[in-house]
Amino acid sequence: MNASVDVLQGALGDAYQTHRVNLSLTPQGVTTLERVGIRWLQAAIDALLIDGESRRIEVILGVSGVEPMPRGGWVQPGTAGGMYLDGEAVGRVSLVPLDGTADVLKRVVMLPSLVLMDGTGSVAFGGSHGRVGKLVGKAYGVLYDRAPVALDTWKQFRNSRSANSARDAKARMAPFATSSTAPGGENTAWFALHWLEPGGAEVWALEAAEIAKAAGYRVVITVDQVAPQRWLERATEITDHVYLASNVLSEDDWGRFLRGVVEKFSPTFVMIHHSARAYEFLPELRHLRPDVTVLDSTHVVEHRTGGFVRPSIEYTSLIDAHHVISPELRDLYLLDAGINADKVHYHPLISSELEGQSVEPSAAAEEPLRVGFLGRIATQKRPFLFVELARRLNAKDTTGFEFILQGSGPLDGFLGRQISRSGLDGVIQRRAWGPSEDFLNTVDVLVICSDNEGLTLTSLEADRHGVLVMSADVGSQATVVPETALLPRSPRAFLAGAERELRRLANDRQLLTEALKEQHDLVSALGVHDSASTFLQDFVARTLGVTP
Repeated sequence: MNASVDVLQGALGDAYQTHRVNLSLTPQGVTTLERVGIRWLQAAIDALLIDGESRRIEVILGVSGVEPMPRGGWVQPGTAGGMYLDGEAVGRVSLVPLDGTADVLKRVVMLPSLVLMDGTGSVAFGGSHGRVGKLVGKAYGVLYDRAPVALDTWKQFRNSRSANSARDAKARMAPFATSSTAPGGENTAWFALHWLEPGGAEVWALEAAEIAKAAGYRVVITVDQVAPQRWLERATEITDHVYLASNVLSEDDWGRFLRGVVEKFSPTFVMIHHSARAYEFLPELRHLRPDVTVLDSTHVVEHRTGGFVRPSIEYTSLIDAHHVISPELRDLYLLDAGINADKVHYHPLISSELEGQSVEPSAAAEEPLRVGFLGRIATQKRPFLFVELARRLNAKDTTGFEFILQGSGPLDGFLGRQISRSGLDGVIQRRAWGPSEDFLNTVDVLVICSDNEGLTLTSLEADRHGVLVMSADVGSQATVVPETALLPRSPRAFLAGAERELRRLANDRQLLTEALKEQHDLVSALGVHDSASTFLQDFVARTLGVTP
């Protein structure tokens, strides 16, 4: 263990050569840090050093196997021992400036456990703070485990009775004029992200950062949601300036951190990808950098809160352009919020990888219909509906269907128990995360059970592979899903419709061929719009004063 600690400390020392580095770890701390990597820890510590390296840093390393992860942040002097005794801490890092010490900053960095990094951690439902919150969360977890369809039925009823706050949102502040003597410098693009977790929005966010880098920008990436940050390595392949601020900062640190980003890098272009902190910081950003160009990109409207669409609309006076990925969002900005058409840019997430003709269904009429689920095992994706659908189909026909479920996530334990209770062990083939191409080459129908989506990239990928998409009618899925395969969001109606349609397809493969043709026509129609990538390439070129 000592040798491992020496190696890890040496790597930290190489990263912080202006500091004396001390590192102590428990055995769990060693295995955790070896798994996430020193670069992960560095990206968190860098957020504490954003405004200079004269500060002494004392960091306690916490670890969590639960999603959502608890935030890091401030720690009282002398609590480290207690945290160790309680099993909440797995290590400590001290960074002491070689040229003398100034202020001492004591913080906790929350690291993901090994099981969380591998996508098999547990989930915390409801409120996790206070006695009442924990009781509510426990009750919610029991209901999800034992009666997920009934629980979701109640959720959809609640959502349908709640006004969609995004559609009621209006700009809440007038534009203002300002000026500054801030010096110019290297063209820097700041990408403010929600997190670095696998997902369609994150694929686009990282692609956008790559586009800016290719155009000549120095790229800075910040994240403001505590998470395992499983895609950190992808981000660091784009830039050295990645800050996992959410895993270490206290609430009081955020203003200093965001101002530090502006003062250190003087960004000339900012792109907001589902970052609540960036939206709230926009008035300060405009004060510090009046000439900065701000673009945001939104993907989905949350049923009850409006999600990130609401602050996007509220702060529109401080945003130069809005990129939206679906017709639903375009109409919401233009018609409901009344934003000028020249500020709203609808460009779907299509790419050259999705070009080409879809293929014919590969399964012969005498073969079972292969039905699949692909995605995170998380509440939004409602994987329990896929399991219940498989149970209903298999109960009446044990040979007509095959079921493949690929993905992992915090609800793995719940889903495994549901599969066993439904008598589907060995019936549903489970696969860990892997290339989506391999999965799509083995299924005939992709079932999207999600409670909410924008316009899923998975649907476009499925069409390219000759896979029919059967989806809940959420977001703009109707844009690419045939009418017969578009199902109500309500869980009981979804299950009834999916069971009926899948039996029809299994009994008549000509119907599958016809539905695939209709689907491909819908997907092809997206080609009349420039892709999001093409739009952004042109946009960043103009911000640099280059003719696209």
